[in-house]
Amino acid sequence: MEKKLVLVLLDACRTDYISEQNTPFLYKLKEDNRYYKSLIPGFGFCERTEILVGKKPLDSGYFTAFGRSVEESPYNKLRIPFEILGKIETFFSSVFFSKLIRRIIWEIMKNKNGTYYPFRIPLKKLSNFSLTEDGPLNLINTSQDSLYKIASRVFKEASTSLDSKLSGSDEDRLNLIVEKINESYDFYPTYVSTLDAIGHNEGPNSRAIQNGLKEIDAKLKVFYNKLQIMKNPPVVVFCGDHGMSQITYVMNIEREIFRIFKDKSLLNHFDMFLDSTMARFWFDKQIFNEIKKLKDLLESKFKDKGFFLFQNQYKDYGIPESNLYGDCIWICNDGVLISPDYFSPANKKINGMHGYQPLSPQHYGFAIFAGHNIQRKHFNKPMPLISIYKDIKNFLLDFKDVNK
Repeated sequence: MEKKLVLVLLDACRTDYISEQNTPFLYKLKEDNRYYKSLIPGFGFCERTEILVGKKPLDSGYFTAFGRSVEESPYNKLRIPFEILGKIETFFSSVFFSKLIRRIIWEIMKNKNGTYYPFRIPLKKLSNFSLTEDGPLNLINTSQDSLYKIASRVFKEASTSLDSKLSGSDEDRLNLIVEKINESYDFYPTYVSTLDAIGHNEGPNSRAIQNGLKEIDAKLKVFYNKLQIMKNPPVVVFCGDHGMSQITYVMNIEREIFRIFKDKSLLNHFDMFLDSTMARFWFDKQIFNEIKKLKDLLESKFKDKGFFLFQNQYKDYGIPESNLYGDCIWICNDGVLISPDYFSPANKKINGMHGYQPLSPQHYGFAIFAGHNIQRKHFNKPMPLISIYKDIKNFLLDFKDVNK
């Protein structure tokens, strides 16, 4: 009988969400199993690499989902057509046109290795950017340290990445695992997105989150019980990868940047990428006056809402010292949101966000290892998110020996 492990990644499920009231199944399950109460993610947006490869951002080189790399961009040979489309987009200034042209681009290009949906990235700049964590050379698929390499055979149809379309609902993916659990795989990574979506839209402390937690918990109970009545029930790992903060202030960096671009004729030789919690800048020519003007603008306009970092300061904050992520970065303080950014328009109300420096418990995740023969052990002190990598790796290595 083959040994198997199912990893259920509960996106944005904070450690304090696990309670007798909101998640009675998970709360009870943790009592007699292996439980990591507080897992601290790295700074940024690349938690899957931490879990699946066991490397923090400084070791993996991954910090945000996108980096500036013309050579690795899937759109790098289409610079001129995209510049033309960008001018047309600016001329029409139509939300419908922007969405339509991006959908067409995606449908044409989606099968090319490393391609990503264009989101709201300006079309004239699209050929400058590439995926990092989900790029063609990503560590999850290529590193010998990856759980995908350590496992004998990985079932990937219930997982997620930015270079592919997420299939089905959370319930569909959980049901798919139950359906496929007796096939010849030993590792089943599974993605559950509900709490992340609710947290962004309604806020991480909202009534909607409480209702979502109860619904997800009930579905996970059914899912787990179906697996446990199998002849050879798998080890199941439930992992919340990070938490989320309530949005308290929204800043429009894009408007201010364009203002000095028009009024001062500055910033003529730069790129920027607007993530929700940071703005990253690249200068093709290191013009001190322009960089200083940008820094002074942000610090005077937004004062206590964040701070400015140069590349030689990145390591102090756990950020890879790489040109992928900018010559300088504006970092938002906890609860401050950049809107619009390159993913969401200004008219979309966002009440919760992650990707901040993980300095307080609302950013922490958790993990429960459950199943037959799992020894009870609780880790109550905060630990790095990468801590669970070694446990999963050891299970998969043991399974390899047993399954020979």
